[in-house]
Amino acid sequence: QENNQAAPTPEIADKIFAAWKEKYYDSRTGDEIIPNEGFWGVAEMMEIVVDAYEVTGDLKYANMFSEMYNQFLVKYGHEWMWNDFNDDITWMVLACVRAGIILNNQTNINKAKDQFDKMYERAIHANGSWLTWKMGVPGTNSCINGPAMVACCYLARATNNNNYYTKAVKLYNWSKNNLFVPETGEVY
Repeated sequence: QENNQAAPTPEIADKIFAAWKEKYYDSRTGDEIIPNEGFWGVAEMMEIVVDAYEVTGDLKYANMFSEMYNQFLVKYGHEWMWNDFNDDITWMVLACVRAGIILNNQTNINKAKDQFDKMYERAIHANGSWLTWKMGVPGTNSCINGPAMVACCYLARATNNNNYYTKAVKLYNWSKNNLFVPETGEVY
């Protein structure tokens, strides 16, 4: 794999992350980043921590992710199907599966797989081509299908299960044909 020239050096990444942490991370509890951000916002912030570890290799970021993950489970529970927003669940799946791969943590991979599989089963349309964005609300959009495609690819890599790639391709093909307007570049 070629070195990505656009990636910051570990030193620059560390400086950027320190500034982010100072502004957003609530060190009083270890769980809230951007207080009252909510499920998907916290998941996205956890991915920033994974990014910092990926670029720097500094174990302080691995430890921080682990603390945040445990606090996330305390706050939101081990079972996320109470959340009607399938994209919210998918964002946390992405944080977990990426952390699992990068930190070599099977617990994170198992959690990502378990929650994604449950979300996918409840959200997949009868035609098997797209996911419902919010349970109880008919319809879909790129907010769920796009991240789900990415999650499928990471899960395929993490589990060596090519069925996830098949799901990603189905979601992609349907989304390209139904959510994308080639003439304008608009994505629904």
